[in-house]
Amino acid sequence: MTSAKSADDPLPGNSLKSVKFFGVIGDIHGNFTALDRIIAHHPEIPFWLCVGDVASADGSYPEPATPLYWIKGNNESFDRIEAFRAGTDAIPHLHYIPNGTVVTVGTLTVAGLGGTHAPTWYDTPAAALPVRPKDDKRRHFVREEVEACKALGHVDILLSHEAPASTSTAPLRPSPRSRIIHTRRDTDCLCRSRESVVLARRQRHVRVGAPHHARLTHEVL
Repeated sequence: MTSAKSADDPLPGNSLKSVKFFGVIGDIHGNFTALDRIIAHHPEIPFWLCVGDVASADGSYPEPATPLYWIKGNNESFDRIEAFRAGTDAIPHLHYIPNGTVVTVGTLTVAGLGGTHAPTWYDTPAAALPVRPKDDKRRHFVREEVEACKALGHVDILLSHEAPASTSTAPLRPSPRSRIIHTRRDTDCLCRSRESVVLARRQRHVRVGAPHHARLTHEVL
């Protein structure tokens, strides 16, 4: 698990309940003009979350005026993502969340599981996924990243590019407040508490998969 407090740190308070609103965006696909327009139209939004597919066809990324936290989709520049992770590339206000990690945004903990599920590659270590010019397997998440998410414990927000398939009551730890989220076409599971919010992309729509205390402003490009 990794945790890093954002330098933007836009939120006071000490819990998800203290957050009045934030923005959610899905599948930008390089439409940065629309992104800029949406952000400008909502100056009251302190930060935005994105569930993946951010890059343009040429591998460009936006320069948002307001902090934007994002996970990978299956359409990204994965070389640039590696550079973001390594700290050799950076864009102001653009914050990448690697799979199986959590970042702190003001008072909120936000975790990510980006990419898509591919049964053929699921048991491959993430570092061993083949890099191919027209078929980059780094677009998938793998078992070790799901296990890393499961080990995080409670988070306020879970971002996933794949939409959850179902929910069921089952404890990760000895607590009646825990439930399980199953990723689509997968038998592995991710944990959330009843006060967590799950945001995922499916058919270009953002789905909120849990009771929440924040007013969500969501835009689909």
